[in-house]
Amino acid sequence: MKSFAKYIESEIEKEPENEQLLVLKANFLSQEGKNDEIIDLYDKVIEKNPNYVDAYYKKSLVYFAYKDDFEQALEHARKAVEMDCNNAEYQFQLAKIYFTMANFEKALEHAKISLSITPN
Repeated sequence: MKSFAKYIESEIEKEPENEQLLVLKANFLSQEGKNDEIIDLYDKVIEKNPNYVDAYYKKSLVYFAYKDDFEQALEHARKAVEMDCNNAEYQFQLAKIYFTMANFEKALEHAKISLSITPN
């Protein structure tokens, strides 16, 4: 795994503007629990391409699951849903956050939307 990390780093040095490489590095770092670095990488992706919707979603996941920062998780999940309201995962992420924040009405609303997108 260390050699793969070095490979990603060397590729990022060659192509620092490559969003996919930054996302790949963030995914790799998630296995190591380096949440602050992951958030920084997603910030760079968003800075380079504000329309990279999955970066907002993944930031929301990190804030929700590892940082217990539900306000930040909510902000980024809302942004992802605003950009792609037909994504069941983004809608379900909002449902989970609202449920954790005891806003059950909103949680149910987004859970229903998520299920309507992917009923199975």
